[in-house]
Amino acid sequence: MAGAWSFAIPDAELMQNYRAVQLKDQVQAKDLFVLGYESQLDNVFGSIKIDAQRDNKQPHELLPFTDGDTLLSWEREGYTNYRNILANYLRDIGVDVILK
Repeated sequence: MAGAWSFAIPDAELMQNYRAVQLKDQVQAKDLFVLGYESQLDNVFGSIKIDAQRDNKQPHELLPFTDGDTLLSWEREGYTNYRNILANYLRDIGVDVILK
């Protein structure tokens, strides 16, 4: 299932940049991460919406998961958690998301 969710994983370059800046300035690193990850998701979800419209489907129907799937992520306190960002994008296309 990890491959199916690869669109949701922050890309390697973004993570490398985040780690490099995080050593110097956690706030700047967080801002860099959020902007980069939102840009990544804008591209992915923009494509999903276009494909759904072309195929006469709802965007969530094109995602590779079923009811009850779980996306896990662990971050230490004070670190940016990408699940919160991703959840907003998923909700926007009609996916019921519960964060715990």
